[in-house]
Amino acid sequence: MNTRRILRIVGAMVALSLVVVGVAYAFGVGNVDGVWEYVEDSGADEGAYCDGWATVAGGTVTAFSSSDPAIQTGSNTDENQVRYGRPEGLSNCPSGSYGFGRQSGFGFDGINGPISVGMDAPFYLGSFTHYNNPVYQSSPANPLAWVDLAVTVPVDCDDNGTADTTFLFYPRFGLDETPNNDDTPTNPCPYLPGDPVNDNGCADKVTIVQPPNPTFTCSGVQYTVNILGFTTNADCATVYDASAAKTEFVTKEQATNNACLWANIAAPTADARVLKDCNGFATQDPHYVVTVDNLGPGVALGAQIVDVLPNGVTYASYTSQRTVGGVTSNQGTCTVSGQTVTCNLNAVLPATTTDDTAKWVVDINVDYAQVTNPSFENQATLTTTSVDPVTANNTSPWVTCTPTEVELGPFTATGAVRSVVLHWETYSETDNLGFNIYRAPSLKGKKTKVNKEIIPGLLGSPTGRTYEYTDEPLAPNKTFFYWLEDLDSNGQTVLHGPVQATTLKNPKKK
Repeated sequence: MNTRRILRIVGAMVALSLVVVGVAYAFGVGNVDGVWEYVEDSGADEGAYCDGWATVAGGTVTAFSSSDPAIQTGSNTDENQVRYGRPEGLSNCPSGSYGFGRQSGFGFDGINGPISVGMDAPFYLGSFTHYNNPVYQSSPANPLAWVDLAVTVPVDCDDNGTADTTFLFYPRFGLDETPNNDDTPTNPCPYLPGDPVNDNGCADKVTIVQPPNPTFTCSGVQYTVNILGFTTNADCATVYDASAAKTEFVTKEQATNNACLWANIAAPTADARVLKDCNGFATQDPHYVVTVDNLGPGVALGAQIVDVLPNGVTYASYTSQRTVGGVTSNQGTCTVSGQTVTCNLNAVLPATTTDDTAKWVVDINVDYAQVTNPSFENQATLTTTSVDPVTANNTSPWVTCTPTEVELGPFTATGAVRSVVLHWETYSETDNLGFNIYRAPSLKGKKTKVNKEIIPGLLGSPTGRTYEYTDEPLAPNKTFFYWLEDLDSNGQTVLHGPVQATTLKNPKKK
């Protein structure tokens, strides 16, 4: 019979349970259940011909109402349905559960869960069913044009079993209700003419329009939920196939048409960058400083630094600190394997667009080998679990750390009886053959070399030592000026000073 049917899709309220512990890189999702709301017709008036709601478990209607959607239950094992239209064989609308299953309508059966959902990983929300049965329309007709699906998602942020926040989104479903005509060459069906989908009369088309993506905030992190659409003619338990995902599908008359609804939770977009510098290589405290900040717009999750130390450099220790809101605290851990140092922030890093103080700084303290003319070059790399739109700044520029030939500490002169005692200290002598001492009677006087042989240094040492040299004999009660010269293996010299001291007289004999 070529009857015209009235179809009304109504809103479903779907509840998910998301468990977020600290910074969430994976979620637990489950116990999804849809609750259909009031039906509206194409003129935006509430109600459709013979509409009704029911909860169905194992093919049995356990609750029914022709006026109140609230009778639907939220059990994990049932399906909530909305039906409409006067079915064939009935002279009136169904007044109870009898005849409800012969109406046309929609059902939603959410996953029972829980399941584990990774960041950005598609997950199956539930099975959406179009029960496309022939029904008679009212006069005047009130066919469906569109309907919103209200989806409410509670989120458990601290894994205590209580929802801490919720978010809502409203995908809009549209329906092109076609007459149940035969598909012929002279009067083809509007969708897939000649296809078996039209064997029972012209098929209908259901569409879904994705609203602006909803967001929710959990543990200081903003997440976005994407509705990916439906997959049809497939087992919903299979792996998601992006090429098969649709935002519309054609449904066969006098048939039960199933589609699998998919979604994902998107990682925030964050442009994280890394810079590297070296400090203290001329002292006894050599260390690398690796700094990470986030240019936004979202927070950076799962920040990890990998720094492969150059040959000749060995790991000693680390400090890891995060600054948020102008407050710096110890945050993050580092491990070492061979020459590779791996550091994890273990916390979110806000964008500098919202917090200009936000940064993560790791100090990697190192030692280096005692070699001549050392020069250490390397770079650090950064990864996050967020979506990073700019990857060029995920690797720091190359940094070259070259210890100086001599790092000199205090250089002093002390007057003694007819002599001057010179003391100096070095912190490192990576390229130092030794020292020479020069003396002058005045600041601008002629310098005279004091030592006959070079005073040996610690060639190739990243550490230093203390030195002492006595210049004698000298005239008593005279002031002298001294300079210290270091000499490297290439013959280059650096002059330090001056320092001055006054000699003492011999003590008077009693």
